[in-house]
Amino acid sequence: MKTFKRAIFWLLGGICIFLGALIAGHLESNIGVSTAGLAVAVLICIMLFLIGGFLWISVSVATKRPEEVLVCSK
Repeated sequence: MKTFKRAIFWLLGGICIFLGALIAGHLESNIGVSTAGLAVAVLICIMLFLIGGFLWISVSVATKRPEEVLVCSK
């Protein structure tokens, strides 16, 4: 993986996690908020956290040297 692709994946992962935290921080069950709407917002937050974590993990795996990957796979 090229260096600029790693940086883009790292930034996209950070943005996804930031947006998930931003939405989760503003969740409240108030007047006018249905249970279904609240559940959809929670699912969106979870998906954003998972996508961001996946992007960060892919960057960390891509930065390993090939020798380390071969040793770990045996």
